[in-house]
Amino acid sequence: MKALLTLTLLAQSALATTLPFAGKTLTVSDHAVSLGKQTLASGATERLVFSQDGNLMLRVGKADETLSIWQGANKRFSAPVTDRVVEALCSYQSVQDGNLYVFVLDDRGSGEEWLVKTQYWLKKPLKLRELNIPYKSTACATDSASGQLFISENDKGIWRYSAELEAEPTRELIDVAAPFGKLVGQTQALAVTPKGLLVRLGEQSLDLYPNATAKSAHKAALSAKSSLLTAVNSWP
Repeated sequence: MKALLTLTLLAQSALATTLPFAGKTLTVSDHAVSLGKQTLASGATERLVFSQDGNLMLRVGKADETLSIWQGANKRFSAPVTDRVVEALCSYQSVQDGNLYVFVLDDRGSGEEWLVKTQYWLKKPLKLRELNIPYKSTACATDSASGQLFISENDKGIWRYSAELEAEPTRELIDVAAPFGKLVGQTQALAVTPKGLLVRLGEQSLDLYPNATAKSAHKAALSAKSSLLTAVNSWP
């Protein structure tokens, strides 16, 4: 499963692994990222994730903090990430407008949402809004079917937001650290699978939240007014 492989890759302290992508073998090391015999990028990797459908690979290079997106062996998009060190990264394919967005988060309680593709790939990102998120955010994932964005708050909790641009800026608590919840240790990675939200804790633990991606789930959970989505333009 692509999402599970993504979790495994992200949870490793040193990126040196192989996994399937676009019908070939993707090799990630401290020196390069290669697809089959073709080198896609040189140098060490800061972050590497896949889109929910597994068709796109998103990578941030450690040396230059440049975000690049590949569709198979074809690089479709590339732009530098400025003013932040990328701690978490995830893409979102909107079912409302069909556009492709990328959430770029740091560990200081802030991030950005980029528009990278409409009918065509953009030459440079359109930065739509600034994100005020939990401090020490360590991972994110999206679900296109339900229009949701999931963000982990270090070892404190996992939150759910709407991923749509014009949604009301509220958040719901999925789970918190023990003894009030079942989280134990830092959340290393998140991924949405057909069965629900998959969470990697520490080096070994994998937990599945089957109801997290349901639109009606957690209505009785803690719902807090959040300043997650502070629009660059006026917020409705």
